[in-house]
Amino acid sequence: MLAPLVDAAHDYATDLAEAPQGKAGSALEGRLAKYGTWSGVAGEALVYGTRQPEAIVVNLLLSDGDSNRRNRTFLLHDGVTVAGFAMAEHATAGVVGVLSLFGVFVKALNKAVSVTCQGASSAEFDEVLDAVPSDQAKEIATSALSQGKAVTLDYTITQLQITVEERDGNKQVYTLPLK
Repeated sequence: MLAPLVDAAHDYATDLAEAPQGKAGSALEGRLAKYGTWSGVAGEALVYGTRQPEAIVVNLLLSDGDSNRRNRTFLLHDGVTVAGFAMAEHATAGVVGVLSLFGVFVKALNKAVSVTCQGASSAEFDEVLDAVPSDQAKEIATSALSQGKAVTLDYTITQLQITVEERDGNKQVYTLPLK
């Protein structure tokens, strides 16, 4: 469970609580944008009228009424690694629960950051890497550091640029779009 995903699930539960049952609330991408960035698999499951955690899990796994068993398939998907859950009071159903599931989710930084390290990472360097939804980008940066190379992370809201400087002065630049 990640706090930003709990907050995003709460936003959706609140939207749904104010809408008639079965009516869609706000779009997933819009709700998540203020909390961070996701990659890989993503989805949400809704449960109306059930408050007990065990009953919610059973309902989602049974997926009664859905011949494709989408909730069950997604809940058991190998790519799901993080989640958020929230409930809100609903006028006709009593309660609505939202379970948000993702492969990768990272909290976005709210400002541009440029940080350079060599050998060992700093707290600011780690914070930037933690805001990147790419294991490959993290591997490039940490591997280069472990080899004693200088690594510069230039983070903006829309991209990360990783510059790896070899000991002989040669540089390699990698760019990862974030939005």
